[in-house]
Amino acid sequence: METIATVTSTGTATVSLPSSYLEGKRLFMNGSTKTELSYIPPEDFYARYMGSTTTSTPEAFTIEGENLVIGGTPASGLTFDFLYYKQPAALSTTNHSLFTNNPDVFLFGSLIEAQPYLKDEKRFPLWEQRFQQALQDMEAKDSKDRHSGSVLRIRTLSQVV
Repeated sequence: METIATVTSTGTATVSLPSSYLEGKRLFMNGSTKTELSYIPPEDFYARYMGSTTTSTPEAFTIEGENLVIGGTPASGLTFDFLYYKQPAALSTTNHSLFTNNPDVFLFGSLIEAQPYLKDEKRFPLWEQRFQQALQDMEAKDSKDRHSGSVLRIRTLSQVV
């Protein structure tokens, strides 16, 4: 569900969120070097950036309503890469990736939801167990995808002298 959208400033501190926005992760300012902006909760953000309309180098952002609000009003035409979780596509009659990649999750989830109509209490614990196992398998695949390819190492944020 992660995706990146490129958003462009219009010379004001606000930029509209993508229509598929669900939850934000990171915001990067594009330029000669890519710079990550710090997220600040709205109540702290406005204490720091309230009333500032002078164009300056963006350094932080917050999310308010349907907008990204950037601290340090960006110049018009400056682009940002916004990494966020998007809403999943609507389920339809076509093959959805959730169905094709994880059919067991839907099978056993459907059997659990159908339990009041099937009235087969003996099988319910089996369906519940299989459903939980399918969820764990799906999460393990996602975790392996995110963390595969290199050895995990501890890193410091500052140089140790």
